[in-house]
Amino acid sequence: MVIDGNFSTITLKLDDTVRDAATKLGYKESEINDISTFVENSSEPISEFESQYIDELFERAILPRISDNGARLPVDVAMQRVRRLNIVAHCHGAYVAQRLEEKMWHKMHDLGYTPSEMKTIQSQLLIVAHAPACPLGKSHSRFISFMSSYDYMVDRPKNWVGRYVRAQQGIESKEMMDTGNAPGHWMPPSFLSGINGSVFLIHKGFDWVIDNGTNGPSENEHSNTHYLPVPGQNMNGKLLGAIASNILINGIENSMMDKFMPLPPTKELVLGDKNRDGMRQIFAKMRENGNKFMRAVYEYSTQHIREIHPRKKQNISGDNQESRHTQ
Repeated sequence: MVIDGNFSTITLKLDDTVRDAATKLGYKESEINDISTFVENSSEPISEFESQYIDELFERAILPRISDNGARLPVDVAMQRVRRLNIVAHCHGAYVAQRLEEKMWHKMHDLGYTPSEMKTIQSQLLIVAHAPACPLGKSHSRFISFMSSYDYMVDRPKNWVGRYVRAQQGIESKEMMDTGNAPGHWMPPSFLSGINGSVFLIHKGFDWVIDNGTNGPSENEHSNTHYLPVPGQNMNGKLLGAIASNILINGIENSMMDKFMPLPPTKELVLGDKNRDGMRQIFAKMRENGNKFMRAVYEYSTQHIREIHPRKKQNISGDNQESRHTQ
């Protein structure tokens, strides 16, 4: 069994599901343990799975857009062909899209494109990635991601952003126990850019789920990829879906134009047919929120670094005076 997502989290949930089903079917405890062990030993993370399909995808979907019978194309032709392609990815699919990008980059180099030409061509590839299971901020294409802070199904880098988010969620856990609610004011809908990738990030997109008297995040924080509202979705989740829908529709319409037009900037891709001025204001606010979020992460990290490595104060009245007298 190949598992796509956070391997440890999914295998634990899978084990619970298997044990519950086996118990209801009347298996003995020893038999249930044997079944659980077999399922565990038969599972592997998708990162260890031989991904020959990525090579096949590249040969069919990417290579004909950058070459013709093994020869490089004029840059404007390659740009137009690549602009005809829009990729929608979820979880591991974002990793696949990133692998396709890497193969495309290396192949263009082999075909004789210059680095500047390679960046120009790859910038015309639009990738809309939901809950991406891959590193962000390293793409030459328009790789736009959509994430919930409460998506526990995807492994995240062990960096200061992750530590800050987990710390805030720890505070919220206590708040949930005390009041039954955690509004998440520390993370309003945000947009991160630059080395952080082009990421639309929200606190959570769905109502808390009550399970055995306790509240927790919905699995839809990871699984939902609908562009129209669905039951249990809050306003932030609906906003994320609307923005993703606008970006995808605008990308497809751009691809279908008779005359080639480069992919417009993200601030234009987010606009829909209605209330365009309102969406411009929302996007500007999300960008501002993203900057505030990263400042909060910086302050959190510097505070903890100082606690770990405190600066020693100079003994001006003692050591320095003695040094002067010695001289």
